[in-house]
Amino acid sequence: MKKEIKFIGVGGQGVLLASAILAKSASVFDGLFAVLTEKYTSDMRGGEVSSEVVISSRRVTYPLVDSPDILIALSQDGCDKYASQIKPGGTLIYDSELVAPSIDKSAVSCFSAPFNAIAINDFKNRSVMNMIVLGFVSDIVSFVSYDSLKKAMAEEIDSKFLELNYKAFEKGVELGKGEAGG
Repeated sequence: MKKEIKFIGVGGQGVLLASAILAKSASVFDGLFAVLTEKYTSDMRGGEVSSEVVISSRRVTYPLVDSPDILIALSQDGCDKYASQIKPGGTLIYDSELVAPSIDKSAVSCFSAPFNAIAINDFKNRSVMNMIVLGFVSDIVSFVSYDSLKKAMAEEIDSKFLELNYKAFEKGVELGKGEAGG
């Protein structure tokens, strides 16, 4: 088993934290091999941010993602730039209010939800959007365990914000179950 995942967004969306939690859950708690690569511009907020996670049952010898199995697009520019690189039969996950993909949707599986709007409306906190996305992704792609993701969250998120992030994660899992057919 080998999965290559690319997260793309803008600074301030929590792309790097979500990908770090995914990589840690796979490598530390699920006993898989994982490599995380981060790329970002010098802008603190609003500049392009991307991260790549390679998860495998065997040692990872090439850490970069040239053609992702899964692209998680949280910005229009990022989706426009990288959607054509998704492997045939791969998956595109995107924020339905921030991104309008212009790709052949018959070549890839597409899943979406208004992650940013849910964070604002349900949690009154835009900063939990990344955990909603992570919960959504976890159920749809299910190659890392739910328990490992929760353990990695506990290690990566400050304890005073952990409960809020757990709730946002659960909301994402609930959304993902609806998309994946339960």
